[in-house]
Amino acid sequence: MSMRRSSLEVFCIVGLVVLGCFGCSGLIGSSADDARASSAKAAREAAERSLKRIREELLISPVAPGVVQKVLDDIKVGEVTEVGIIGSSMDPAGIFLADMSFVAITAAGGGGDYVQKAVRLCVRYSGTVGPMGRVEIIDLTCPAGLPSSVKNLPVESTTTLGG
Repeated sequence: MSMRRSSLEVFCIVGLVVLGCFGCSGLIGSSADDARASSAKAAREAAERSLKRIREELLISPVAPGVVQKVLDDIKVGEVTEVGIIGSSMDPAGIFLADMSFVAITAAGGGGDYVQKAVRLCVRYSGTVGPMGRVEIIDLTCPAGLPSSVKNLPVESTTTLGG
């Protein structure tokens, strides 16, 4: 047998070594980055689903006092680990606002590179309830004093509706 290697074999070996080096160096992307991005996306999706639910509940008929708070309290959204009401109010004319925090935890990787990341999104829902009302959502700067960890995992970053 000859010890010569074909150029195809050499090319394949060099290619595998290069890919291995990039994978280890983080240039392709790390599991931590993937988990962080996934958690941010889950938090944004939860806030949008909550907006839809709030619109469904509060724009159909005149709303009695206390209903806004009940709708906010009842929000449970998929993969999101924690939903918190930072503050809410409604005046007699039906104008309301609700500041909420969503924390999503997702995981990425496997084997020795498995990580979980928690990301927080704070939003403000505001509008007018009832059939002629409307509800909007905007980003809110997360206030100090929110829990720094959820399920024993530090909340390391925040995100916005736009990403």
